[in-house]
Amino acid sequence: MFNQFDRVVVTTDDFEGLGVPRGAICFIVDLYTSDEFELDYYHEEETGAVGLTFGARSDQIRRFDE
Repeated sequence: MFNQFDRVVVTTDDFEGLGVPRGAICFIVDLYTSDEFELDYYHEEETGAVGLTFGARSDQIRRFDE
């Protein structure tokens, strides 16, 4: 089960078109259902930090283990 503000890892290539690669570390910012979430992804580019919010299902992410 995932909770709001959990850190998760993207486990699929489904979001590459958005610029979110497999292995990207994201935070859950909202819970739509027990299986659907809104994620925030931030990364650095030459022009500065870029943030993106997108929806994902539980089969597209896993918990981040440090």
